[in-house]
Amino acid sequence: MSFSLSIVSYSPHELSVLETDMVETLFEQMLPGRTHWITISGFDAEDMPDITRLLAYFHLNTSLAARICRLEPSEEIEVDEQDVFFTYNVLAPDPADGRLMVAYGSIIFASDVLLVFEESGVTDFFGSLRQRLCSGRTRARNHKADYLMYLLISDGVIDMYTSVLYRFLERIDTIEDTLTGDRLSTKAYRDLLRVREELKPVYRYMLEVGNLAYQLEQLDTAYISQDVQKRLGRDLTREVELLWDEYKRQRALITELINIHRNNINEATNRIIHRLTIISTVFLPLSFIVGVYGMNFAYMPELEWRYGYLAVWLLILAVAGGMLYFMKRNKWF
Repeated sequence: MSFSLSIVSYSPHELSVLETDMVETLFEQMLPGRTHWITISGFDAEDMPDITRLLAYFHLNTSLAARICRLEPSEEIEVDEQDVFFTYNVLAPDPADGRLMVAYGSIIFASDVLLVFEESGVTDFFGSLRQRLCSGRTRARNHKADYLMYLLISDGVIDMYTSVLYRFLERIDTIEDTLTGDRLSTKAYRDLLRVREELKPVYRYMLEVGNLAYQLEQLDTAYISQDVQKRLGRDLTREVELLWDEYKRQRALITELINIHRNNINEATNRIIHRLTIISTVFLPLSFIVGVYGMNFAYMPELEWRYGYLAVWLLILAVAGGMLYFMKRNKWF
């Protein structure tokens, strides 16, 4: 057996925690009258017999074992007489380098047991809830597995996306500060485009969370109490809407910063073109004067005049100075 087991068994007045890699040890520690939260991580196809035994012990649907081991995603929540089963795909930072990766897993629960099957080597986004449960800082100990399922989605999955979006917002704010100080920074612009590309996949996975929340709200099963059903329809739906609002706000902010940067580029280009236009306008009559006296006619009196060269220079300076004065007076530069 290659997987590990984490068990939190609790009642309103008692709680026990166990870490093991033996299914038999888990069976020995199961006490009646408690709700059991079991996390199975690091499993593979070779562990299907042990997972089947685990499901059978809690009278859950053993036919799900093969799909659990294959990490086979499902868009629909499956409900039968034995349990409720659904899968999840959550974007979470890689513990090694912080880059976003997809954490696959599945949850199956009945009245007093909830099993979480998760990959190894991914961020434990249910860890904070486990700590709160063990320290008594949550009301979950007064409820059954359905309320725990609600907390896993709300305080686990939703909070993870909140954290992911917050990290994106920090990066966007840093880029905005850079663009404010250096309006033509190409590095900041490239970073902004990179953030936009990395933010795009979040849309797809947030859609899955919204779909999961909607299905849970519409679910009709004896394994979800009316109180939890109301929380799913009220609190969870509101939290998903807040996530969407934040996601759309960040997308709009990125678009705004891109437009601002492009406008800055256009403005700088226009300033350069404006200066070049002024220079060209000043030199246009000067080129005409030089061109006239550069013609090879046999009789041009000014060419033999003693002060002809000086007169041409005075004419050039007068024309150039007059044009610059006219442009300056009209605030062309």
